[in-house]
Parts: sequence; C-alpha cells; structure tokens
Amino acid sequence: MNILRRFRRVAAAMTAAFCCLTAFSVQAETFMSVKDVQPGMTGYAKTVAHGRKIETFPVEVLGIMKNAGPSGDLILAKFSGPLIEESGGIAQGMSGSPVYINGKLVGAVAYGWSFTKSRMGMITPIEDMVKLWNDPTKEEIPEFNARETQLVPIATPLMASGFDSLSMQWMKDKLKSYNFQPVDTASA
Repeated sequence: MNILRRFRRVAAAMTAAFCCLTAFSVQAETFMSVKDVQPGMTGYAKTVAHGRKIETFPVEVLGIMKNAGPSGDLILAKFSGPLIEESGGIAQGMSGSPVYINGKLVGAVAYGWSFTKSRMGMITPIEDMVKLWNDPTKEEIPEFNARETQLVPIATPLMASGFDSLSMQWMKDKLKSYNFQPVDTASA
C-alpha cells in the first residue's frame, strides 16, 4: 500500500512538472484585429502543398470588405510567390491556411475568385472565428432539451427537370431519407 501511494505521488509530481514545462515552452498566438488591418499591409500565409513540409507565400492586403462574410468582415488580399505560381493560384485545400502580418495571426484563407486566376481572395478574420468559442453549448442553454424536441430538420430543395411524374415521385421517395426535396422545374 505504501509503495502504491509513493508511486502515485511521484507520478503526480512528474505530471505537474511536465505540464508546467509545457506551459512555459508554448506561446499563445497573438491576434491582429481586423480594425487594425490596413490596405497595403503585407504578410504571409502558411500551407502544406508537398508532403508534410510547411511552406509560406506572400500576402498583400487590398482592402476590408465590411459585413461581406457569413460572420462579419472579410479581408480582400492578393496572394503571390513561387508556391502560388506553381499551384496556379489559391488551390483547393489551401482554405484555412493561417495568415500573419507583423507576426500576428490575422485570419485564414477562405475564398477565391476564378476570374482573377485565384491570385486574389478573401481572408476570414481570426476575431470572427474565435467568437464561436463563446457560443453557448447545449448544456449551457437552459431548457435546451425541451426545445430540442420542437426542432425539425429543414429539407433541402433539389431542382430537377426533364423527368416524368413517375420518375419525380421515385426520386422524392428515395431522397426523403437524405432530407432532399426534389422539385420539378422548367427546363431551358
């Protein structure tokens, strides 16, 4: 019994020491607010394009698009450098790549346009992303479980044309379990 207590104390002390050392060695990211971002500022984004190697590419802020995103402002930016040239622009999979200006995390690559050859795009500001951390969880909302029973899934309309009524009914029956609602529309 004495040996077990001693082992637990040593294990607890070692765990506490490891946690303290880890806490001192890891630094939190410093954020830059979107209100501090100005056109002409330059920075870089990080992504993985080859294997596991983290690569960077230059970013230049072109402007702030007020209330253009689903959660607030978006930062309009131009992306450049050898990696962007090699990939032909912002490639699928670069979404979520963190963007830094003056060593501070500004946000993440989120959107691009095909008419610009994907050299221009939008950055979702980090301050809008961290707002999600403050959304209440199910357990924090009083009487959530009572209200949850009153919620119903909303079907997604699926436009279809060129089908006869028998085929449309077959699709409605088959897609109902996937929460799709086929709708007969006019064809061009």
